[in-house]
Amino acid sequence: MIKPHSSTSKTAYSLVIAYRDRDVTLVRRCLESIQNQSFKNFELIFVDYGSHSAQQEAVKVLCNQDERFRYIFTNTCGMYWNKSRALNLAFSQSRSEVVVVVDVDLILPKNFLESVRQEFDPKYILNYKVYYLSKSFKNYEYLEKKASKLRNYLPKSDIYANGTIVISKQVFGEIRGYDEYYRIWGLEDTDLIDRCEAKGVTRQIMDREDTVVFHQWHPHSNLDMPQGWDAVSHHYFENKKKQSLAQLNELKIQSSTHQILSLKERPALHIFEKPEKSTGSWFQFGYPKVETLLGFMQRFMALGTGEYVYVKQRFEFFRQSDLSRLAGIVRFLNRLLSLTPISYRLVDIQSYDTEYIGLPEIRDFIFYFILHFEQDHILDYYLEVRNNELDFVVVKR
Repeated sequence: MIKPHSSTSKTAYSLVIAYRDRDVTLVRRCLESIQNQSFKNFELIFVDYGSHSAQQEAVKVLCNQDERFRYIFTNTCGMYWNKSRALNLAFSQSRSEVVVVVDVDLILPKNFLESVRQEFDPKYILNYKVYYLSKSFKNYEYLEKKASKLRNYLPKSDIYANGTIVISKQVFGEIRGYDEYYRIWGLEDTDLIDRCEAKGVTRQIMDREDTVVFHQWHPHSNLDMPQGWDAVSHHYFENKKKQSLAQLNELKIQSSTHQILSLKERPALHIFEKPEKSTGSWFQFGYPKVETLLGFMQRFMALGTGEYVYVKQRFEFFRQSDLSRLAGIVRFLNRLLSLTPISYRLVDIQSYDTEYIGLPEIRDFIFYFILHFEQDHILDYYLEVRNNELDFVVVKR
């Protein structure tokens, strides 16, 4: 085990990683490349943002192999992945004035921090480029030796890959960190760069032939993006870009208190784990759609502080054969109606009365409900979706 530097020696760099439930093999390679840095005066803040227990234990073992590595588990189980919030927590725990943001699927060359020392100026943001290994690449033991050759033909990160940065803690504080409005997947990296540039802190690129950073291949994550979220997040981002510097300074950036959460601070998770010992308001989504969605919101807003709504629901799928006879009758009657001056169609009434509300619609509704109410009205929530079943506990602030 590598011994830490003495407390009198100021840490030169804080490397920060945000993580949840990723392939442990990728993590191991990443951490080994950090551990093997030729420049030794650094720390790693590894924030585990609510992984399942198996990944928690495996990653914790890896982090414990080096005393410069600090593994922080924040119990966000059942919450949406929020890279911004995880990184803000990591920054708040860092001890250096210079912070390096590292993705958990990267492999850093041994001289990476040495090159950062030569290239980084605290008046700027340093954006280091990465090269993408293919799925077929297996020779990781020879990666360092083959780096220059691989660099000549591997695809590299483009101008929009803004997540791999080196930034001074002072600048990060002045722009108030990452905007936690973005979640699951968003534009948090580009948003941060834009706010820096609005303050006159421009970006420099590090893409050195002797310092090749590799991105390990992995399957695309199954993020279950809510319908419309890509457009909503882009609209939010574009609106911020139109703000003047003064307006940006006044803008309410969504951020948390950077608290490390335990089960004690998660009443919704506690309720989910022990529902038989909890008394609260239970709710089932039904139909018509608009009425049931409004009904849920009214139920929630009527709660007192600390009270909760619990949704535990199984969503069944209609078989087409069950509705075929009714649908045939409706189509026949509508053909008759089409021969008259009457513009109304029975299908409108039938759709309203037997309207089916499915799991994807409820899942998306819950996402946007949390997005808009979390800051001011939600104390805690827990969401779990399994096959066609949903558990959702939300506690009023």
